[in-house]
Amino acid sequence: RFNCHAPIFAALKLRKKVKPRDIKHLKIESIRQAFGRWVDLPEIWKPETRETADHSLPFCVSAALIDGNVTPATFNDQRFKDKDVLALMQKCSIELPDEYAELAFETRCCQLTATTKFGKTVSVEFRITPEDDDRGMSTKDLEVKFNNLTKAYLKPATRKQLLGLCWRVDKLKSVDEIVSLTGVTDQNSRNRG
Repeated sequence: RFNCHAPIFAALKLRKKVKPRDIKHLKIESIRQAFGRWVDLPEIWKPETRETADHSLPFCVSAALIDGNVTPATFNDQRFKDKDVLALMQKCSIELPDEYAELAFETRCCQLTATTKFGKTVSVEFRITPEDDDRGMSTKDLEVKFNNLTKAYLKPATRKQLLGLCWRVDKLKSVDEIVSLTGVTDQNSRNRG
């Protein structure tokens, strides 16, 4: 999924400009080194397993466009088998331009160009540079991601309390309170082992 980060962010950017249901064709341009070996595999265009969907550029872009995010639940819930996602995937084509190959892997790029049913063309590009990697995500984006990833497991008050502790983890004497808020106990660990 690391390689799908730029395409997913591009899809989220495109989603603000065009409705997925209005897309007639979607051209995805990305990194040859990341996707070249996968593009022609039929299972990438119609995934049957979580692992295949995880490597499917058209799936990750389509799910992000339709749902507004891609999380572990996207794969756990087998979103890759749903008709709306499969229909949008069939409207996709993939190109792997030389320009992006020359920049990769240091800079990860994706350009999405949607042609709508109404003849309008909308294009967005997203690049993740080494500087972006060094800077990391904003506090707001980290908190949104944390909440999206944990809302199925933790109540809102617990998530808020846990975030508060995590933001000052360097000042805590121990991480015991953080661990206890996650609901992980020694008993849980033994049951999993």
